[in-house]
Amino acid sequence: MRRKISLILCFVGLCSLVFAQANSDEMESLNQATDDMQFVEDVRKLNLSWASESELNALHVLTDVQLAAFIAHRETYGKLHSLFELQAVAHFDSVTIQQLLPWVTVDDEDEFYDFSWKRLRDEGEQQWVGRVRYVMQKEAGFSSDAPSFSGNRAAEVFRYKFNYRRNLWLQVLMENDAGESWKKGPDFLSASLGIRNLGKCKQLVVGDYQVQFGQGLACWSGMGFGKSAASISTRKTAVGIRSYSSVNEANFFRGVASTWRWKGMELTGFVSKRNLDARLQLDSTGLNTEWGSVLQSGYHRSISELATKGTLQQIVYGGHVSVPVRKTRCGVLAMEECKSVTPTVVRREVCSITAERPWRNGVLFGECASNGTLELSGVVGTTAALHQRFSISVVSRFYNSRFISIASNVLAEGNGLAPSAERGCYLGLQWQLAKRSVVNAYYDLAFFNASRYQITGSSWVNDRLVQYTFSPDRKSQVYVRLKWKSTSEDAVSETRLGQPLLKEFVQLRLNMQLAVHPEWKWHVRVETNRLYYNHQFSDRGYLLLQDISWKRMNFPFSFTLRYALFDAQTWDVRSYAYENDVQYSYSIPAYYGKGTRWYLLMKYQLGRNTDLWIRFSNWGYTDRTTISSGVSAIEGNQKTECTFQMRIQF
Repeated sequence: MRRKISLILCFVGLCSLVFAQANSDEMESLNQATDDMQFVEDVRKLNLSWASESELNALHVLTDVQLAAFIAHRETYGKLHSLFELQAVAHFDSVTIQQLLPWVTVDDEDEFYDFSWKRLRDEGEQQWVGRVRYVMQKEAGFSSDAPSFSGNRAAEVFRYKFNYRRNLWLQVLMENDAGESWKKGPDFLSASLGIRNLGKCKQLVVGDYQVQFGQGLACWSGMGFGKSAASISTRKTAVGIRSYSSVNEANFFRGVASTWRWKGMELTGFVSKRNLDARLQLDSTGLNTEWGSVLQSGYHRSISELATKGTLQQIVYGGHVSVPVRKTRCGVLAMEECKSVTPTVVRREVCSITAERPWRNGVLFGECASNGTLELSGVVGTTAALHQRFSISVVSRFYNSRFISIASNVLAEGNGLAPSAERGCYLGLQWQLAKRSVVNAYYDLAFFNASRYQITGSSWVNDRLVQYTFSPDRKSQVYVRLKWKSTSEDAVSETRLGQPLLKEFVQLRLNMQLAVHPEWKWHVRVETNRLYYNHQFSDRGYLLLQDISWKRMNFPFSFTLRYALFDAQTWDVRSYAYENDVQYSYSIPAYYGKGTRWYLLMKYQLGRNTDLWIRFSNWGYTDRTTISSGVSAIEGNQKTECTFQMRIQF
């Protein structure tokens, strides 16, 4: 039956391949701000015959319902023989298939079945990437009178990677931020060696890596998507361990991690030892040294910043067991962290239990965690297709005020990296009105029983979003979004100090991406943000941007140009917009203040294996004469940045 289906689908027709980029709305929810290669590394081509659920989820293309439908299809009919079989998978539409095709392939054999040293030499792929960023205006730290920074004004990244199919890789990264010196080598040096799907060894990583389990409550290092217009994509599918390839100098482990499988059971163990940046201080006795705050900026430019480098030692070790119980996948995690500055030592334990179970046209999932006490924190939810065109997602969460995670990234209205003192319920829906139009919406209600930023005592948050999307063709999309968020906030006036106010934020956005010509694409966004206190208008901000992109088939040159106008006099009414950047990098800046923003991104294919990227960007403000502050201050109202990158594959 499987072969018949494959033969029939092969005669249906060919699907044109469209390069699918990450959903910009999800990119706006990233916890890491800029310059991260990790997302790109996660979306290398997958073999659908062998790809795990977590690997497919890492593409950020399939919804939970579609992911469960694909796994069920493969279990019923066996491994895929052709990409055309995707048209027979339940809940897969043409748009989803077009977005998925550039990232997947089909092969009946495991990629290690014919391994030899000769094949390793002949089929191994090598890649070298060099990138330089330079700000044209001089920052205060580079002042010729009394320079604070020890290095030059260029930020540099050099990366080498070797791949054998998807089963063996070696990567080395060297990075210096602007102002950091090369006298003692690169400020940040990262390397990892990895093996995947070698017999019973599912994965082995030596060097820098990340660990992700459950729903991100107990252990989830690395990036994770929060609430967005992808309203039913709330379930996290953990990838276990993966090598680390970002220039971000925080939120990763350094050591050894491995996952082994046996009769459906997976056992993971990991150990890490690395030094963190922290400010040291004396305790109340004045005799012992302790740390005040752990720093994650990664800057080591001045004497004061260098004094914090690697002052805090962190050791993390743990294990995870995943066992299938009928149709339910259960997992148990235990890990411990030890932070030390002689003679101060602090230990922290975290354990959790996770479970996932397909149920009819949906998935049930949950995680419960604690620090070794009976005071539990948890998240539980479901994603289901109630109708062929209507899907929902419901997530309930409770984070204890005494719960302290080691590496967390969970759905939360507060701090998802350090969830605490929060109770909430999230409801998301997706309604396919017609073939080319869809409505996404969510409603999130959260309560806090402890003080937080700008709020004294208990508080609440109401977050709502509705978006209508129309796709006239495969290359064009128009959507209208209304976002409305309300909470309480302490008054700051002298007469009402400490009295809570009702704070409401309303955002209205119109976004159009149109393929006006086979070679030209046009992107327009109009966005307005309004702020109210006790139903009285307080402030407003707006953003107007236009992008023009040009690319001709089989032509070595392409470019993207953006021009934007923005006016947001206060931080509360700022806007965010995803920007195209050189390959393996991205930017999501905050449009705050009043002025203009433009950038020009150009790519030139120097040869079959070499490409060059050049990017110029500029902030022009009309409401200030100094940009930023402290050692990063720039005199004037202009900030221009240049980026050059070359990639060589051999």
